[in-house]
Amino acid sequence: MRIQKFLAGAAAISLMLCGASAYAYDAEFDYNGDGVNDEGDLELITDAFNTGEGDPGFDSAFDHDGDGFIGGADILAAQEALRGDSQ
Repeated sequence: MRIQKFLAGAAAISLMLCGASAYAYDAEFDYNGDGVNDEGDLELITDAFNTGEGDPGFDSAFDHDGDGFIGGADILAAQEALRGDSQ
């Protein structure tokens, strides 16, 4: 679990270093409801990484592919929203 959280955190850091824009907005990925897609939202989904339905910390708002599990595809979707790539 530590390694998975580390990898998710490293992905978030690399995204920030690649020039993520806090000006892009997609309400689906605004998990904390502050009106922007930013590192705070990415931190929330990263905290739920590797959880599934019935697990503590699972939130269906983070399950963007609808498979009942917060995995890499969900993190990637959130990262894309942060960059402004979501549709």
